[in-house]
Amino acid sequence: MTASSIIPKLNRMDAIVIGPGLGRHPGNWPLMQELFHFVKNQKVPFVIDGDGLWFVSEHIEHFPRQMVTTVLTPNIVEFSRLCKSALGEEDVLNVRSHSQLQHLAAELSRKMDVTIYMKGEVDLVVTPNGEGKCDPLTMSTSSFSFEMFDGFEFKEMWRSRGCHCRKSGALLVLG
Repeated sequence: MTASSIIPKLNRMDAIVIGPGLGRHPGNWPLMQELFHFVKNQKVPFVIDGDGLWFVSEHIEHFPRQMVTTVLTPNIVEFSRLCKSALGEEDVLNVRSHSQLQHLAAELSRKMDVTIYMKGEVDLVVTPNGEGKCDPLTMSTSSFSFEMFDGFEFKEMWRSRGCHCRKSGALLVLG
């Protein structure tokens, strides 16, 4: 998987996910950089998870700001790495207070200018302006339901409520 083979296909995608199963081979870093550039310019929804988060934490100084469509989805270990590299926080794994984790997530979100969806005993979702989001499971379930049920009635129900929806979509998962 190389940037030159992937990037030309991205204009057809409605969303991009990178990280799960990507691996940490240094040869993947150029792909990450090209994706950052593409997402920042095209504003396509972009989810970074797994090994993609490892690359972000290892190369935090190269992570572009104003990638407003980007969501980082760390577990607590990945969150700890991100906090250490972006905020200089050394001891995140020992934080037990939900409110302290929420504060760190909000600080990280503001600093990186992305939405953080931290998975854990209690999921946290924060945006760069400090707002929390509605129940993450509800958001995920509604998105998947929309794509799973291809029936006209389901999509028409959403359209009748003023929601924009396409007849079909494309999602690229890299990893």
